[in-house]
Amino acid sequence: MFYIGGNYFFVMVQLVHELEKQHPEFKGKIYWETLPPGLLVRQIKADGTVTSGNMRWTVKPDVYFAGWGGGKRLTTAFNL
Repeated sequence: MFYIGGNYFFVMVQLVHELEKQHPEFKGKIYWETLPPGLLVRQIKADGTVTSGNMRWTVKPDVYFAGWGGGKRLTTAFNL
């Protein structure tokens, strides 16, 4: 499970494809999101719950990529 802060959709497609080639046991099992870091922080605070319209699901991240600014927002949001 990857949370990626920013618009990195195209690079993630290639990255996940390469990861699945090198580790076929992960093929079809990798979930990732590319959203603005602020939305991901809210999702983390909501214990991984995503709501879109009347659809809701929970996916907790294993990794959060946010860059410097997003990392600072996360540490501020959680008083770290």
